[in-house]
Amino acid sequence: MDSFPLGILREEDCVVMTIYFLSMTKFPTRKAYGVTLKGTFEAALAEGFHAMILAPDDLKVNGLKSRTSLMVMKILRKFYNFQSCSIAKLAFLLHGRLYSNLVCAQVKANANDIFWVRDLMLAKILTQQFPKNKIIFEIHQLQPKKKLKQIMKLPEDVCICPISQSILRQLSNCFGSRTLTLLPMGVADKFFTIGESDSNPPFYDIGYFGGYTSSGNHQGIDSVLTQLIQHLLTNPQFRVHFAGLGTDGVRTLRRIVETFDLQAQVHLTEHIDHDLVPAAMRECKTLLLPYPEGVYFESRFPIKALEYAASQRPILCSRTISHLNLFIDDEVWFYDLGNTSGILECYEKVSLDKELAEVKIMKAYELSLTYTFRQRFIRVMSLIS
Repeated sequence: MDSFPLGILREEDCVVMTIYFLSMTKFPTRKAYGVTLKGTFEAALAEGFHAMILAPDDLKVNGLKSRTSLMVMKILRKFYNFQSCSIAKLAFLLHGRLYSNLVCAQVKANANDIFWVRDLMLAKILTQQFPKNKIIFEIHQLQPKKKLKQIMKLPEDVCICPISQSILRQLSNCFGSRTLTLLPMGVADKFFTIGESDSNPPFYDIGYFGGYTSSGNHQGIDSVLTQLIQHLLTNPQFRVHFAGLGTDGVRTLRRIVETFDLQAQVHLTEHIDHDLVPAAMRECKTLLLPYPEGVYFESRFPIKALEYAASQRPILCSRTISHLNLFIDDEVWFYDLGNTSGILECYEKVSLDKELAEVKIMKAYELSLTYTFRQRFIRVMSLIS
């Protein structure tokens, strides 16, 4: 991706600062990390910084060595979703090393430039190759002990940014007095522009926006549909929308839908363009966050949760650590995962007490206003500038 000539000049030395957003995986992408990367990058441009994204396909090809590395990287990416976890992990590590080498060979960084990364190996290599430059290191998962020790060895001037409260707590227990910057994902401005002007009544009673799986982890969508089947059968006007499930997700849920002849009531979408998501969310009376418990889910910052809130729709939410890190009862309707009637009970509460629903919607909306990409970017830059 080309850089943008919107640099900010430091008065003391008149050197343009460039922020390099480094993505070791495909960009652009529909995945949450891609949405966050794009939003943060655009916030940097809006604040007047010179910035560029360097994903594998953006790297320049100069000479046989570079061409060979890029060719091997493309082959390695095909192994990411391989059934053998060890093979996928090895492919990712090799890919990361080749990517890091190409970045170090191609980037000619000034002392004022900043590297923004989300991979530990890349962060370590950059501290060695560019010891004078600032590095912002986002951490998106709870870390095993081995990696925690490696993170603790990073230089003090590396800005370490966990994206969730759970990761922050884990790192705080290890780092003691070292400064850590909580850096949740953000909500795009387009989610805040629809509210009062939208007068169309919702078409769907419940909507879910997200994948069927995330990084190989099932997100509990089969269980959601199973819980709703009896209500759908006895209430033919009741409609639900599962959006963004991917090919495998749609295929799996379609078998259930067809078994019970619910095609007219259950809408399944493989993919939905992110620009169309705000309007699609507004077509739903309520929006569902059904994610289960587990180390993977506890690590995450559920970006869809804040997009739901910004869309000003009631949120039906599983009572999990990840969601409790973000919401309180004054903002959403929690249900217990073990309660097979929990989703519908929350839905009924929304329908029965419209005044309370409006209060919760507004409080959740106010919370979402504190999670814009601009605020995300400024929060970090205020610490390292």
